[in-house]
Amino acid sequence: MKFSPPLISFLGWLFVLLLGKTLRIETKGEETVKRLKEEGEKLIYAFWHGRMFLPTYHLRNQSIYALVSRHRDGEYLARILHRLGNRAIRGSTSKGGGRALLLLAKKLKEGFDGAFTPDGPRGPIYKAKSGVIHLAQKTQLPIIPLSSNAHRRKVYPDNWSKFILPRPFSQGIIIYGEPIRIPLKASQKTIRTKTEELEEALNRLTEEADNYFQNKLQVKSR
Repeated sequence: MKFSPPLISFLGWLFVLLLGKTLRIETKGEETVKRLKEEGEKLIYAFWHGRMFLPTYHLRNQSIYALVSRHRDGEYLARILHRLGNRAIRGSTSKGGGRALLLLAKKLKEGFDGAFTPDGPRGPIYKAKSGVIHLAQKTQLPIIPLSSNAHRRKVYPDNWSKFILPRPFSQGIIIYGEPIRIPLKASQKTIRTKTEELEEALNRLTEEADNYFQNKLQVKSR
């Protein structure tokens, strides 16, 4: 039996919402985000593809525009994001990326926040591509790197991104890094350097998120 995209996306949205409501999500470094928002800045959130569940739930209902692939799975994700109070621009850095980036940049200049998975949609895992750097250059908005993890989780090893799904009633952590800004007249060398900077920041935050609950238990046991 085949299910229609609207039905699959409805069930996906319901799953995300119900699972998310059981989680106890902590944040670290979010004060920087709140300060920038209070100053009237719009932001580009960047996180690895396999770590998207927690930020997708946590950042719901904020009219954020995300770049979503043209693949069939991207259609489901776009519909789920819409139901979660956010939006999607269809495209990727490998297929339809130029047009998609221009459309996304237009929306951000109109006053919306953005979201980007720099290793998506097909990897390689934890390797940043330069698309989000070009987006930040065009819009002059800061990139906010972030990563996440859950105390109890299911990791899908057959998925290229090693997708992490928190288990119900688990604790979650989202860790925000410092903003990364790209000069308007950045050279190609600067673009490469900033791409490496973003990759290093995301991997550092990911390592911190992976060790967060273990370190927390060690502190409690002292």
